[in-house]
Amino acid sequence: MQLEFHFLNDDPVSAVRREVVHAPVPCRVKELPIMPKEEELELFEQVDALLQQMRKRSITGRTKLYAFILCSFYVKGKSVAEIAQLLAAGVAGVPCVTRERVRMIVSDIRDELLSMSSPKKFTQGIVPSEELVEEMVAYPVHHTGHVVKASKWVTSPRLRPIAYLLHQKVVTGDSVIPWIKTEKILIDENIGKREFNAHYAGLFYLLQKEVRPMTYEEILRRIPDQKQMKGADVRGDLLSVLLQHDEVFEEVADGIFQLRAEHLNMIQRIARIIFEEKDATRSDLQSMYTERHGEPFSNMASVGRIYPWCVPVGKSKWVYREDGDRLRMPADVIREFCKEHVRFTLQEVQEHMESQGVNIKETSVRCYILRDCRSLNADGNTFCLTSEITESEKHLWRSKYATTTRPRKKEWEKKMEQEIRHVLASAPRHRMLRKKVLNQCKYIFEQAGISYNNFYKIVGTFTWLKATQIDGETYLELKKEKAKRTRIH
Repeated sequence: MQLEFHFLNDDPVSAVRREVVHAPVPCRVKELPIMPKEEELELFEQVDALLQQMRKRSITGRTKLYAFILCSFYVKGKSVAEIAQLLAAGVAGVPCVTRERVRMIVSDIRDELLSMSSPKKFTQGIVPSEELVEEMVAYPVHHTGHVVKASKWVTSPRLRPIAYLLHQKVVTGDSVIPWIKTEKILIDENIGKREFNAHYAGLFYLLQKEVRPMTYEEILRRIPDQKQMKGADVRGDLLSVLLQHDEVFEEVADGIFQLRAEHLNMIQRIARIIFEEKDATRSDLQSMYTERHGEPFSNMASVGRIYPWCVPVGKSKWVYREDGDRLRMPADVIREFCKEHVRFTLQEVQEHMESQGVNIKETSVRCYILRDCRSLNADGNTFCLTSEITESEKHLWRSKYATTTRPRKKEWEKKMEQEIRHVLASAPRHRMLRKKVLNQCKYIFEQAGISYNNFYKIVGTFTWLKATQIDGETYLELKKEKAKRTRIH
């Protein structure tokens, strides 16, 4: 699996070294004299105009081979491999040469176009302006790369030769970096595939894991810890180029970046909403998530574990706390209030919970209060701490009902037990498929108006019944009664 680097391997070590050899760009790319985007695109236009004029120029002084390669690569935008294939298939009047020879001619043509010296061997009659040559030669000194966004250049056949003349190469998406879809990235031809992959993947997974927007300085500080960057030196100039890839990254403020939401999973998307909203109920989160992503989320139990700064408050609300400190549990806050105030109303407790920033349902508040308190018979919203109720006033306060320890059998349970015994007693070996037994008993559930799922619960309580697995199927059978031993004296 490799990236499609146009001319990553097609660029030869030319016999004529290019005149400008630039050192690696410093990490702080913002300090460089970067050409404004408008001027950069204007340079593309000028280079493109030069390439189109080549078609109209006379080929006097050039062989048919040189003219064919010049037109095919620099005007039509064909690759070295494509040109070599055309020559191998046969082109009238043009000799067939190897791919390496095509590569060398393409490279030598570039060297001549970027040099004002003479004589010209391949580009006679093609004389670009001195100002344009100076701009093309200076471009790689101040530019690590450029993201080609929605414009004619995305589909232009001459983007390849334009990039080549500017000592850049074109990167498109593949199975290794699948996130490059429509846009294309131009990067310095000296940056290798491995270095590019490490920076792009490291940046992607860093912002995906963090979820929250990060400053450029923070990215530079943390990206060396990414496993994708192991053994690679961080290039801030390359990161600055990659962060302009709008299909994947977005700049939410000046110098602050985040990964686009479509590249986050469900838990990460929920965490981002909590960060942005700072305070939201579960129902609000559900509606915002559905509005943004077109579907509801199923489970958010692990959000707080993965992102400690997402803090649950009770079961109905989530808040953002950068330090990740958890708020006190609602039950503890209510218990403390009860012990401190002894006698109080439900309204007083709710006001106290609101002042503590706790969003909780009224039914839950009442449930927590009744753990330690009793409600007044005359007013169910007035409570008193159980330990403070005297014997003389016990009759004024409700008390908990005593729970019975006797197992209660409902009428449908008795019918179910009798029916299962009857079905299995008449079955061969007193054994039958569990699903068939259920079908025999469905009428009982229908009469009682309860769910069939209760069948699986009740059969597990019958001590006289045994479940057996045979060939992946579950059977129910009656247990054999042990014969009583007779003692002989």
